Amino acid sequence: MKKVLIAIAVALVAIVGIALIVITSRPEQVDRIFEPSEENGEIPEKILGDIDTAKVVVYEYGDYGCHYCADWNDKINALLEKYSGKMVLVFRSYDLGFQNGRLAALAATAAQLQGYWNEYKDILFERQSDWASASAAEASSLFVSYFAEASGGHGNNVQFRDDMQSKEVDKRVSFENKLGIKAGVDGTPTFHINGKQVSLSNLEQKIEEKCKD
Repeated sequence: MKKVLIAIAVALVAIVGIALIVITSRPEQVDRIFEPSEENGEIPEKILGDIDTAKVVVYEYGDYGCHYCADWNDKINALLEKYSGKMVLVFRSYDLGFQNGRLAALAATAAQLQGYWNEYKDILFERQSDWASASAAEASSLFVSYFAEASGGHGNNVQFRDDMQSKEVDKRVSFENKLGIKAGVDGTPTFHINGKQVSLSNLEQKIEEKCKD
C-alpha cells in the first residue's frame, strides 16, 4: 500500500510539473488593449475606430521606415473607411533598424499625445523617402515641420519637441517593440486578428468574414 501511495504521489508531482511547464511556456497574449501604465509611459494604445462597436480588431506591427508599411498605409486607411464602425486598428511600432525609424516612432507618439497621430503617421509614410536617409538632425527638423502640418498649425510645437525627448514617450515606443517581440514579429507590416497572424493576401477576407459574423 505504501508503495502505491508513493507511486501516486510521484505521478501527481509529475503531472503538476508538466502543467507548470505548459503554463509557463505559453506565449503571453499581447493581442489585447493594454491600459496606460508606468511600463508604457502612461501612454495609451494608438487606436483607430470605435473599440466598443467593432466586430474585428486588427493589430498592426509596423516600422515607419519600412516601405512595405508605407505601401500598406493607404490600404489600411481604405479598409477602415470600408468597414467603418466594424473594424478597429491598433497600431504598434516595431523597430527593424531602418535609419531614423525609432526617431520617427518617437515623433509619432509625441504627435499622439496632442491627438494628431493618425494625421502624422500618414505624413510620415507619404514623406518616407525625404527623412529615411537624412541625418538625425535633419530628420528631427523635418518631424517638427510635419507636426505643424498634421496639426494644421494648432499643435504646440515646443511641447512636441519636448515630448519627443521625454522618457515617457521613449517607454511607450520600447513597450510597443517588446510586444512585437513577444508576438513573434519578424517583419513588417505584420497583422494579427484574434491572436493569430494573418497573411497580407488574406487580410481583407478575414476582416470581411469577421464583420459578417
